[in-house]
Amino acid sequence: MRSDVVASTVNWASRRICGQPLPGNHSLLVSQELFDAVQEVRKEHRTTPATFARRYRTYLLTGLVRCVSCGGKVWSQHVKGQDYYREENTSRGLDCPNGRTYQRAGVLDDQVCAIIGDLRLPGSWWELVSGYLASGEERKKESNERRRLEEKLRRIRVQYREGDIDRREYQQ
Repeated sequence: MRSDVVASTVNWASRRICGQPLPGNHSLLVSQELFDAVQEVRKEHRTTPATFARRYRTYLLTGLVRCVSCGGKVWSQHVKGQDYYREENTSRGLDCPNGRTYQRAGVLDDQVCAIIGDLRLPGSWWELVSGYLASGEERKKESNERRRLEEKLRRIRVQYREGDIDRREYQQ
């Protein structure tokens, strides 16, 4: 009962005139009144996600990379399965000899990772950081956060058992 074909109309884009569905040449499977009633019931039972979050891509050098020629900001972009850093200052009306050049993000990210991977901190810093991490304050914060998340998970499980949320919401 999800398709307009059931109600003897054809709603495919290639069969539309000015966005309106065309009448089909097939016989009605159900009456138009029954079809409309079912659509109303489906609309009432439709659930939407409790939250909506856009899928944002994370780029290692976002906001850090500048054009070597003009000093303008370099933008991050995902095109056909690949991540790129692109120089778009000429399209914004700024004069730049590197106008509209692209560089695969993986190449620059690998270079940065190699540089950071070769960094070595002095031994005294290592001891300082290790001491901080081993201190009771950091462990206490971690323990409190763990307890908070476990309690949140417990409350969500109760909501699921009571039927307040469905399986899809529970598994998010």
